[in-house]
Amino acid sequence: MLIDRGIDLLSRDQQEMTALFYAVLYGPVKHVKLLMRQVMLQTWQQFRAQQKKIKLQEYPLETLLSLAYDPVDARGTTPLFWAAWAGRAPVVSALLSDEISTSPNTRLRKTPLADVRARDLTGRTVLHVVVSGLHHALTQRMLSRARGVVNCLALLLKMDTDPRAVDHYDNTPLHVLSAVPIRIDHAGDSRAALIVRTAELLLTAGTPL
Repeated sequence: MLIDRGIDLLSRDQQEMTALFYAVLYGPVKHVKLLMRQVMLQTWQQFRAQQKKIKLQEYPLETLLSLAYDPVDARGTTPLFWAAWAGRAPVVSALLSDEISTSPNTRLRKTPLADVRARDLTGRTVLHVVVSGLHHALTQRMLSRARGVVNCLALLLKMDTDPRAVDHYDNTPLHVLSAVPIRIDHAGDSRAALIVRTAELLLTAGTPL
């Protein structure tokens, strides 16, 4: 296995994406968990190598790992954004899990991989992104994926997310949902049910009309 051969898991491609970004998009959840643990190990090893330059004892472990491994790509998005966009609920759950978080959770649950309050370069939160993922799945008629996106939304709304947050264009996640250009063929169209369910989740969590 490549990990056993010492491959650098923190290296990035032209989009500033690491192996973990691709794992959350395409890999099974067990591989994501393994990769997260290895990322933690490599991150710690890098800091150990720089021990003479940084007084490790002056910083909490969470801060050290955040500085060493900043899981943000060229768009300002994190692996959590991509997993939620793709409707990969088991992966989203894994990224938010205490079991495999890269550091102990604070009261705000802000860890390097599970910062649900993070924003991309356009000011979008993970809730904006997950709703845009629903848009993509529905326009492509990928109903199974769309259901996964709604499940991801439900998971994220249980966290420290803010459904009233606005991006740089003053859009809330509900605004993003209202822009979904779906033609409903009949009242029983399952896509309509998913849109309604998404709106209910956002409204129940406090998003204004």
